[in-house]
Amino acid sequence: MVQRSSPELDHNDKVDAQGVATDPEMGDLFDPLFVGGGWDANRILSRMSQLDDIPSTFQDQQRCTAHAILAVHITGGPDSIRIVANSAVRAIDTKLAGPGVSQQERNAAMTLRNAIELLSANLLDQSATYFDLAYLADGLNYLGGGVGTPQTTHEMARIGGGLHQISAKEGRGWQEIQSVFAQIANTPGRGIVVALFMDAAKSEPHAVTLGCDAKGVVYLYDSWPRQGSQKLERPGDDAQIKDYFETPSGQPKVWQTREIIAAAH
Repeated sequence: MVQRSSPELDHNDKVDAQGVATDPEMGDLFDPLFVGGGWDANRILSRMSQLDDIPSTFQDQQRCTAHAILAVHITGGPDSIRIVANSAVRAIDTKLAGPGVSQQERNAAMTLRNAIELLSANLLDQSATYFDLAYLADGLNYLGGGVGTPQTTHEMARIGGGLHQISAKEGRGWQEIQSVFAQIANTPGRGIVVALFMDAAKSEPHAVTLGCDAKGVVYLYDSWPRQGSQKLERPGDDAQIKDYFETPSGQPKVWQTREIIAAAH
C-alpha cells in the first residue's frame, strides 16, 4: 500500500505484536476538539489520523477515504460535522432496516450509530473529542462499503448533502497535479479527494485531501500516521507535498481525482 511502501512520505506507523499498525503520535483520544471554547480546524487536522486503539472501531486500516472526506467538513466547523453526523445516523438506520443484515453486522453498526449520535450532542455542548470523530469516520467507511473505489467514495461524499461532484481526472507526477491545486485555490471550505497509486496496476490506492481551508490556505491532508503534522500547507510544505506525487529519483506517481466536496451547511 502507498502508506507502507513510501518512506519519503515520513509515515511513522508502528506495527504491534498482533501485526496491527498503530499511530505512535496518536495521543489521548479523549482530548477535546474545542480548546478555549473555540474550534481550530487546523489543529484538529494536524493531529487526526485514521488509526486508533478503540476496539469497536473495526475499519481503521481501510478508512483513508472516509478521513479524506471528513477533513473537508472539519474545515467547515462543528456545524458541518453535526450535519454529516446526523445524516450518517439516518443512513445507518435506513441500511439496517433493509434486508440481508446479519445480527453481527447489526450489532457493530448500532455501536457506530449510537456513538455518532452522541458526537452530534457533544458538539453542541463542546465536549466532543477525537474519540468521537473516530466513530464518525468508521461510520462513513461502513456506509461506503469499506473500499475506496470511485463509486464508494461518491456514496460517502453524499452523506451530509452539499456539493459532492464526481471527478475522474487521472494524471502523473508533480507538474500535472498543479492544475488540481489551481482548481481548489481560493475556494475556502472545499476539497478534492485524490487517490494515489504506487504501481501501473493501480492497486490499493491511498486517498488524501487536496483542500482550501477557511483562511484560504491550500493544503494536503493525509490520514495515515505521519511524523509531525497530518496537514501539509502550500507553499511552505511543498517539498514534502511533492513526495506524494514524485519519487525521490524524480519518477512521477500516478494519481486520480475522485470527488469534489464542499463542507456541509
